[in-house]
Amino acid sequence: MKSKVLILTNPLNHEGGVVNYYNLFFETFKSDTFELKHQNIGSRDWIFYYSILKIILYPFFYFYDISRLCFNIIFDRKIKIVQLSPSMIPVSLIRDAIPVVIAKLFRKKVVIFYRGWRVETFSHISNKKFIRYLFNKVYQSSTHQIVLATSFKESLLSLKKSQTNEIMVTTTSIRKNDIIFSDKKLDSVLKVLFLGRIEGLKGVK
Repeated sequence: MKSKVLILTNPLNHEGGVVNYYNLFFETFKSDTFELKHQNIGSRDWIFYYSILKIILYPFFYFYDISRLCFNIIFDRKIKIVQLSPSMIPVSLIRDAIPVVIAKLFRKKVVIFYRGWRVETFSHISNKKFIRYLFNKVYQSSTHQIVLATSFKESLLSLKKSQTNEIMVTTTSIRKNDIIFSDKKLDSVLKVLFLGRIEGLKGVK
């Protein structure tokens, strides 16, 4: 019997790099020991551009998502790992903090994959003693973390000197079939440079 990894992200019909990554991840993931299960958390695509409606409805969606998370964890005993993908921004960190705490209360392994990194937010966490304590308690204690740049890993380690869990540095992904090849015959190995937004938030200096 396969164990399950419950992945919480924005709805997979949403726009943005996180959703694109996970759509590709779900499409290509293969394992003899784990299977993936997705659950929505966050704003829905159909109200994304309606700011007032989004503010009004968001608490109801969030309460529903948290209730569904508890239901899934309690009644689906095959769930062993809960993975979330916040950005280093206040709204995202606050949103995902409660699911992290719930997963830990039910003794599930927690994986945090930071998909964006705002330097100003991290500096605020680092410089405020109480906020740094809360961040370490929720996001770094008994948690496996994944980042998109070595500098992000070093920053996380600077918050907690006695870090015991491994912090993994990885890259994002693209679908190979989406690459448009030239009709010209190539004499050497083809190298593809993939560019997203070139900014510090994405780990580019």
